[in-house]
Amino acid sequence: MKIEPPIDHAALIQQISSAYGLPVTALTFVPLGEVGIAYVVDCADGRRYFAKLLPGSRQGRSQQAKLGVYLPITYELYERGLFRNLPCPIATSAGALHDRFGEYALTLFRYIEGQTLPYDTATYPKPVRDQLARAIATIHRATHLLISPLPPAAAFEMRFADDLRRGLAALNLIGPLHRPGQIALRDLLLPRRDALLDRLADTEQLADTARARATSLVLCHTDMGGDNNMVDAAGRVYILDWEDITLAPPEHDLQTFSDRHFADFLTVYQQAGGATALDPLQFAFYFQRRYLVDLTDWLIRILYENTDPLQDVHDLAGIQSECLNKLDNFTVQIANITQMLAQAAESGTNRADVV
Repeated sequence: MKIEPPIDHAALIQQISSAYGLPVTALTFVPLGEVGIAYVVDCADGRRYFAKLLPGSRQGRSQQAKLGVYLPITYELYERGLFRNLPCPIATSAGALHDRFGEYALTLFRYIEGQTLPYDTATYPKPVRDQLARAIATIHRATHLLISPLPPAAAFEMRFADDLRRGLAALNLIGPLHRPGQIALRDLLLPRRDALLDRLADTEQLADTARARATSLVLCHTDMGGDNNMVDAAGRVYILDWEDITLAPPEHDLQTFSDRHFADFLTVYQQAGGATALDPLQFAFYFQRRYLVDLTDWLIRILYENTDPLQDVHDLAGIQSECLNKLDNFTVQIANITQMLAQAAESGTNRADVV
């Protein structure tokens, strides 16, 4: 989260020290992500870790339910050397990969010193983009190498749809006595409610078509944009926040990098062993679903969960920039992707002819 909720630092230090057997001396809040509450953990012996609390909110409960799947997978990816550029979870003294702190799920990870990347993937330097392309290919190829149970295939689920419909309906109940952030939410979304409901219905139809056309499912991170990527002082790229891994078509991960440099990104990904047969319809589904999922999360948070006006401001800005603006550009985006995929397929055919 960008805004730290009221957390008893002394009690959290005691819990980490007790559960993990560490001489913790200090916590520093890190304003990252949308759900988890993140801290740098400093110990008396100089060791440093990264801690995350998952709250009992709607999104937090969803991510807590995934701990038993994603933590063993990331632990195995790291320990077996299948993919090591990630924050490996640390086991408690009892051998568990997570613990409790009141209503929160508590996880601890090895610390990675670096800088998170901006949300605009088109601004990434080419060496960073190339590393990410190879990383995605490595993760996808690791699917059948893992011993840990794979996550359930949630590639085409639309469980958020009911929450979005209820949230949009609740806009009518916002009056002058509500928080300024809720009034701003109503004024922003109410004029677009019918159009958003039409988009939701279209996405539900896309889900059925995409499911029928999917040819293979691979291990996907599903959220590789923005501050989920980090670069260290040596230029090495790390991928953070693995809570939402699932089995899905490879397009689920690739859509994050489908900006104006996507053709080059795709070439590096495929040279590293990534999938070659890609479907524009899968991109269309994952684009549109992502915008509506994010809209739902911010909508519900402003309606029912936020208590800090600054969090409302942050969430409203996200709705505008990451949902509404991108939905407005959706048709152009898909046309560009379709063209780039066609060019990539033709280029691949030409290379095969030369060989």
